[in-house]
Amino acid sequence: MAQRHDKPIISVVHPICCGLDVHKASISACWLATATDGGEDMEIGEFDTFTDDLIRLRDWLIERDCPMVAMESTGVYWRPVHNVLEGFVKVVLVNARHTKG
Repeated sequence: MAQRHDKPIISVVHPICCGLDVHKASISACWLATATDGGEDMEIGEFDTFTDDLIRLRDWLIERDCPMVAMESTGVYWRPVHNVLEGFVKVVLVNARHTKG
């Protein structure tokens, strides 16, 4: 008889992180953190893509102690976002096909 283990299949790599969906005129941000009770805290933010708005995004991430951002973008829209966040949080550019779902 097989033994059942109640261990999670996926382990948490980044207990606090954010996913960014970058478009020409807007950025959708989904911040996630592992809660003390084992659940998750989540917050959604919407930002424009002007420099002042990108600085507001950066401040929003820093206020939430977010060290890691996964950014999905088509074209070159990710570049100004990366420039503003670089040096404040770790930014990983990801392929949209790999992050859907």
